[in-house]
Amino acid sequence: MAKFEFGRKTVTLEICNKTYTIEDDKKLDKKLVDFGEFMKEKANEIPQKADYTYYKKITTDFCNDCYKFIDSLLGVNSSEEIFKDRMYDIEDCFSLLDFIREELETQRAQRMKKYSNSRIQRDQVKQNFKKRR
Repeated sequence: MAKFEFGRKTVTLEICNKTYTIEDDKKLDKKLVDFGEFMKEKANEIPQKADYTYYKKITTDFCNDCYKFIDSLLGVNSSEEIFKDRMYDIEDCFSLLDFIREELETQRAQRMKKYSNSRIQRDQVKQNFKKRR
């Protein structure tokens, strides 16, 4: 009897010469959406005009929030490993989060390729060819 089990869907990321593997599931999607909304709300709270000290504090808070989020995605202290030789920088945080999002989309698309019509048609042609032999 044939047996079916669902496989694990994971995304593998290489960041600063270290490999991280995360589960690609609905929880991940929810985390990403929730964090995006949280950051949007925080950004909307920033006044149009403020002094340098205030902006520096806000930037530090943003970085801390990003680091906590990265740790929640990649594992405890992963942000410390990744940013160990770098200064707090909001651009680096956003760049890393953008990389994770892009890789997630790329790896999902690669997994879905096996279900594309052209792939199914090629597989059918191969099976028909084997039957003729």
